[in-house]
Amino acid sequence: MRTFLLAFLFLPLWGCATVSSNLVDQIGTRYPVDAHALAIEAADELCIHYYPAKTTFRMAHTETVFGTAFEDALRKRGFAVSETEPSGVPLSYVVDELLDAPGTAYVQINAGGQSFSMHRALRQLR
Repeated sequence: MRTFLLAFLFLPLWGCATVSSNLVDQIGTRYPVDAHALAIEAADELCIHYYPAKTTFRMAHTETVFGTAFEDALRKRGFAVSETEPSGVPLSYVVDELLDAPGTAYVQINAGGQSFSMHRALRQLR
């Protein structure tokens, strides 16, 4: 019984750990200009935490507006991006509109165990 309770308590934590591998873009189709700008800002932020010429990020390729712009911005800053490099820094993101503040987007980036986020007003009309 005790084992069952411990497993029950830690099950939600396991779910949180798996979320870090997500690549989610919920604003790109409605706000492509803003998604592109957020991708550039996120890449600039990663330049503060990682050396561009010496860092390979491991991230799945996506065909979303944010994903494509983010990968391109990382490469333009000198980062290598690979889907399969085992020694690469794992990189994931979530881009969405805040429920409590409509018209405001946020980005959460997870890179190698570090997490940062940013938000900005959406400027492009729907």
